[in-house]
Amino acid sequence: MAAALTRALCAPALSLDRAVDFLDLGARASKKVEHGVHGFAENRENRQPLDRERDRKWILAILSFRFFNEEDDMAQTAIFGPFFATMFLTLIVWVYMYARRISFISANKISPNDLAAPGKLAQLSPPAVSNPSDNLRNLFEIPVIFYALALYLFLTKQVDSIYVIAGWIFVAFRVLHSAVHCTFNLVILRFYLYLFATLAVWFIAIRTALAYFGA
Repeated sequence: MAAALTRALCAPALSLDRAVDFLDLGARASKKVEHGVHGFAENRENRQPLDRERDRKWILAILSFRFFNEEDDMAQTAIFGPFFATMFLTLIVWVYMYARRISFISANKISPNDLAAPGKLAQLSPPAVSNPSDNLRNLFEIPVIFYALALYLFLTKQVDSIYVIAGWIFVAFRVLHSAVHCTFNLVILRFYLYLFATLAVWFIAIRTALAYFGA
C-alpha cells in the first residue's frame, strides 16, 4: 500500500484517477482490509462515486501538505543567500588585502623581520595597502551579528521575505562599502553606505527581538 501510494504521488504527470487506481491495487495486494483504507473497495469497478471522490480529496490533501512543506523549507533556506554572499565578500577582501600587502612588501624590499612588531606594517603602509586590511577587520564586526541572526531565524523557522530582503539590502551596501573603502575611500560616501547596511541589520535584530518577546 505504501509503495503504491509513493508511486502515485511521485509520478510527474499522474492524474488523480490514476493515483486512486494505484491505491486500489495496493489495497487489494495488502489483503488487510475488506474495503481498503478510507473506503477503497477491493474491486475497483464496485467503487461508489462518493468513495472515489473522497479518495481524490485525500490525495490532494497529501499533495498540498508536501507542496507547502517544500515551500516552507525553501523560504527558510533563503536567508543563507545573503549569509554566504557576505562570507564571499569577506573572502574577496581578504585576497585583495594580501595581494596589496605582498605587492607593497616586494616592491619596497621590506624584510619580514622589520614587520615583526605589532602594527609596524600599518605604520609603513600607504592607505592603498592599509585600507583593505581595515575593511577586512570591519567585516568581522556588524556582519557577525547578521550571521548570528540568520542562524537564529533559520533554526526557529521564522525566516520570511522581509528578513531575506533586509539581508540582501545589508549585503548590497556592504559590497559598495568595501569597494569604496578598498579603492578611492571617499569617507562621507563610505559612512552612508556603512550606515544603511548597519540599519538593515538592526532592523532584523529589532524585529526578531519583538517576535521573541511576543510584541
